[in-house]
Amino acid sequence: MQHQELVSRLAGIYSPNLYASWQTPLVQETDIARAVIAYLADQKVLYSLSEIESPSVCVETILRIKQFLMDQCGKLNPGSDLAANLLAMSLACQKFLGRVFDRKEIERFGTKKTYWASWVLISSLGELQGVFGVHLATIAAQHRLTIEGPLELILPLADNDLRP
Repeated sequence: MQHQELVSRLAGIYSPNLYASWQTPLVQETDIARAVIAYLADQKVLYSLSEIESPSVCVETILRIKQFLMDQCGKLNPGSDLAANLLAMSLACQKFLGRVFDRKEIERFGTKKTYWASWVLISSLGELQGVFGVHLATIAAQHRLTIEGPLELILPLADNDLRP
């Protein structure tokens, strides 16, 4: 165990008999990272265009994702890289919700291609997917995890994937 990890677990030192209290980590970061990837792999709004057919379902799903991310963040050391990535994804959810939540015109006209509400919905969802892709790629790399299936559609392209 490294010195910083040891110090971060120290909850208190008591005297006169020099009694020390320790906090034990409840869950390893890699387990949380794995759980986040598994959870997000089931959230079709992140990679399937068919989910745009119901804007209210998109909003409800993003609300649930945001809550899940914050719940997982609460299990982590606030200074950890994983916590920073989860917080960034949660903030991306908040930005999406700020643009589309409780806006009746988006709920009503968000699927009509020629109406401005669809532009707001689709661009906001695309931005959210891009942010999630970057942070998921970072999480997977840091914890040596793989992302497979449809969720990998939102990951950034590798340099060798770019074709002239």
